[in-house]
Order: sequence, then C-alpha cells, then structure tokens
Amino acid sequence: MLGLKEESGAQLYDRFQHKSAISMLMLATVYLSDAIRPLVMSDIADVMKMGQLVLAILLVINLLPVVVKLKWYKFKRKPGCFDPDGFVASSFKEAAVKGFTVGFIASIIGREMARNGWVDWPAATFFNIILALMLGVLSISFLMATREDADDEDEFGDLENEA
Repeated sequence: MLGLKEESGAQLYDRFQHKSAISMLMLATVYLSDAIRPLVMSDIADVMKMGQLVLAILLVINLLPVVVKLKWYKFKRKPGCFDPDGFVASSFKEAAVKGFTVGFIASIIGREMARNGWVDWPAATFFNIILALMLGVLSISFLMATREDADDEDEFGDLENEA
C-alpha cells in the first residue's frame, strides 16, 4: 500500500495500541493543562492554551496514519487484524482497569473534598483532573508493561544466541 512496509494484522493492532497510549498521554497533558490554566497568570495561560493546540495537532499526526491503515485492513478484510488476544492487548486491558480504578477513587476523593468545603473549584476542573489521571495512569502503566516485556525478550534472545 503506497510503498509502505507490509505488516501483519497483529503487528498493526499492537502498533495502534502503542500509538493510542502515547496519544492518551498527550490528551492527559491537555486535560491537566486545562485544569491548571484558570489558576495561573494570563500570560502563562495563553502559552498553555497554545501548548494544548500543539498537543492536539501532534495527537492527530501520531494516531491518524495507523487508524487509516487499520481501517484499510478492515476494508480489505484481512484475517487476524482485529484479534486482540496477545500480550499487548491484555496489557492494554489491564492498564485500562488501573486507569478506571484511579479515576473512580479520584472521583470519590474529589466529591468528599468539595462536600467538606476543602476546595472551591468548579466541576469542570475536577472533571479535567480526573480525566487526566485516568488517561495518564492508563497510558503510563501500558507503556511500562510493554517496555518491560521488550527487555525480557532481549534477555531471552541473548540466551537463544548463546546456545
């Protein structure tokens, strides 16, 4: 396809999940910046707003090519493209559970903080902080889990070469 390297459906799906995790980390940064922006001086807030726009553009640039290729695979109906049974898919699911758990706990803590009058933030600020936490935990835990596996594979690869 257009001179691009051919990859299996499983490789494409894994690449999609890695790029999704990186994009979620960028999105978490955008949400966190949006939550902090009302608390800073207007000059810094303007820079943060521009940074959010840059991150949004980078997010699209990061994710769009693999989404288009994934849709192309689906259109061509190649078998095995949407077979999320591998290590990367299970790592993504585990990371999603961690992200949801952190978001749920943060929601409870935020509700209690607001109920007891400890903070006087608008609901949008709480929402942005919770989304940033959820997406950040999901993406970081996924990237760490898959990075550790890559290190393990290198160690086993070295053992195989010695034998």
